[in-house]
Amino acid sequence: MIRFEVAGIAVPQARAKATTIGGHARLYTPKKSNDYRSLLRLAAQQAWGNKPPSEACAELAVTVVLPPPSSLKKAQKQAIASGERIPKTTRPDADNYLKQASDAVNGVIVKDDSQFWRVTSRKVFGDRPHIEVVVTFTDEA
Repeated sequence: MIRFEVAGIAVPQARAKATTIGGHARLYTPKKSNDYRSLLRLAAQQAWGNKPPSEACAELAVTVVLPPPSSLKKAQKQAIASGERIPKTTRPDADNYLKQASDAVNGVIVKDDSQFWRVTSRKVFGDRPHIEVVVTFTDEA
């Protein structure tokens, strides 16, 4: 099992943007998404070390901890202050964070992200914003 986290507010994978150059359409990923994926990739490389990417079946679990909004009820804010995590059910979607993490470990920890046979993601409000990524290798499939 490999686990790493990146402190700060996580950036979800953004949709590709389109522009025209010389009359031809060109799609690109916004800079903020690319920069955050690079940060995740660096954390993955540090956690994995200098080993080549694994070709084994794997599971991916992503937990995104976000700062609570000021609109939360007092009881919820107190629960968060005591270490509890409250589910976040508003945008952005959890799968956008999952895609960001999956792309970051692709070619670093796993040879290809198609090796993930089970993926889970969750978004919660917590006291310390960060993203947790766990890759577990398994023989079950």
